[in-house]
Amino acid sequence: MLGFFALGSAALADDGFPLPTPPLPPVPAGTIDRTSRTSAILGAIYPFTPSPVAPFQFQPTLDGVTYNVIVRWNIYGQRYYINVYTLQGVRVTTFPVVGSPLWWDITLTPGLFTTLLVYRAPFGQFEVLEPAA
Repeated sequence: MLGFFALGSAALADDGFPLPTPPLPPVPAGTIDRTSRTSAILGAIYPFTPSPVAPFQFQPTLDGVTYNVIVRWNIYGQRYYINVYTLQGVRVTTFPVVGSPLWWDITLTPGLFTTLLVYRAPFGQFEVLEPAA
């Protein structure tokens, strides 16, 4: 008979391994107020539409300056990377695309701008978040 006992806050089976926890229910779109959690205001949205023919590109405004962002697939890393360039073509940074959940903003340009550039994985879009005053 498989029984369990509680150790701290995790329930353990007779063999000592934790019992699986049920997944969290999905959160309906539009029910999370990210502005109160991140102190940021949504500035712009860029739907991510990759193409097998050309890299995905968009021009966000970060800290009041417009940049070219090119998203490329890296065959060795097996993931997308963003390349941020000035309008004159000077590379500012390259960073892997890390998906942000609805309740947290993971910036793709850490330490470079006060404006956040995030990839919202559940919606498949890049978002520019301006700091709240």
